[in-house]
Amino acid sequence: MQVYKFKASLTDRNVELWRELEVLSNTTVANLAYCVLASVDASGSHLFNIDYNNNRFEFIYDEMEDFAPAVCYNPSLYTLDELNLNVNDELKMEYDYGASWEFNIKLHSVNEMKKGTHRHYPYITREVDLIEEIARINGYDQITPTLPNRAG
Repeated sequence: MQVYKFKASLTDRNVELWRELEVLSNTTVANLAYCVLASVDASGSHLFNIDYNNNRFEFIYDEMEDFAPAVCYNPSLYTLDELNLNVNDELKMEYDYGASWEFNIKLHSVNEMKKGTHRHYPYITREVDLIEEIARINGYDQITPTLPNRAG
């Protein structure tokens, strides 16, 4: 079994927000999407799609058939190893079509899973937090709290 390390970055925002996460190669495309969403504390309660190599993975409901692309694959039926991903390949994910959160999901490495670690995955290995990034951009990281001490 292989372990895929991805860097998932929120795009089209004025802040940098990214997570590095590791998942197993038999993870479905849908579960990768939910891992990305969970890593940024999104509820996963909205629709999403993932595009890779001109293939679109998306759950299509009866009400959506008029708007759906001609060819669309069910993300819960395809695993990452079936996509034949290579290091540096990128997947594009759109979440919550009203708010349009867009993620770039780049494959950074593929390694063999270490024996005895299968319950370890999925796993976030590194991250830049939204609050920290907003503070950095606005210079708030230089401000120290000036609230009175209410202890005692």
